[in-house]
Amino acid sequence: MADAFTQNKRRGGKGVSYCIINTIFAVFFGLALFTLGKGSCYTTRNSNTPVDVAVVPEANDVKAWFNFTILLGFIFYSVAAVASLGYLMKAGFINTFSGYLEKLARMLTYFVFIAVHVMRLSHTGKVCSGDYLPSGASDEDVEGYMIATGSFFMTYIIIGWIMVPAMLIIMVCLKGEAWAALALDAPK
Repeated sequence: MADAFTQNKRRGGKGVSYCIINTIFAVFFGLALFTLGKGSCYTTRNSNTPVDVAVVPEANDVKAWFNFTILLGFIFYSVAAVASLGYLMKAGFINTFSGYLEKLARMLTYFVFIAVHVMRLSHTGKVCSGDYLPSGASDEDVEGYMIATGSFFMTYIIIGWIMVPAMLIIMVCLKGEAWAALALDAPK
């Protein structure tokens, strides 16, 4: 009986932990969704500056790609946060369904993590994020860029590659193997 109690307690802690982590990322992407990506940015692979779509009709619409990636991040993290609450159920269909839904949403958040890398670190993403701007660029020079969205993506990348492993190392050192197993199964 003590084993079943410990297992249910772990599932509850897992559900709450996943819910908190996914909610933080859902809020992060939600704020980006409603505050970033207002301007437009078109560019080509051969240009280090945004181009006028009327002059270069085959230019890539980077704003659409950036905004779509942010939307997917918001949706997938929100679904994962809600689904992770199913771990709090004792047993039954809801527990099983939410477990599978949470795992699916987690896999989709990995897709978003990869998509953010592709969008931000591609040539067109770097151009619209202002990576090729000269260091003393004025406000007029920055028009047509999506610098705030590029900074958001870079912050998300840094959090994913530095903060999550750092938290894992700290928790393993403090709590041992039980937290390592939980953290390795946690959403990124």
